[in-house]
Amino acid sequence: YKSYVQTDKPVYKPGQPVRFRGFSIDSDLKAVTLSEGLKVRITNPDRIEVFNEKVFDEDGVIHQGTFLLAEEAKTGIYTIKVTGKNSASCTFSVEEYVLPKFGVEIEGPGHIAAGDTLVQGK
Repeated sequence: YKSYVQTDKPVYKPGQPVRFRGFSIDSDLKAVTLSEGLKVRITNPDRIEVFNEKVFDEDGVIHQGTFLLAEEAKTGIYTIKVTGKNSASCTFSVEEYVLPKFGVEIEGPGHIAAGDTLVQGK
């Protein structure tokens, strides 16, 4: 069978929770019960382990967990690796939120008088 791991989104900000789940399927694409759960290890961009726990779900099929990023979490690519009878991994990114910048430029006539009903510009 083959195992998979995924997160709820690809990009996070420091301080946000990372929700993940791991599961396995057999060659017929049917869910495999892993009653022992999955060992989950998360490493930061410097390959320093920041999370190492066993996650277990009562049904033994989809094992889910949450990892809370620190407010001062290092930005970059993190790796989640799960191991059970076999292993799987995926990555996610931690980025500082930057407010998008945009500008508006208006061109119009040199003057507008009171009572003008139509002003054109581009």
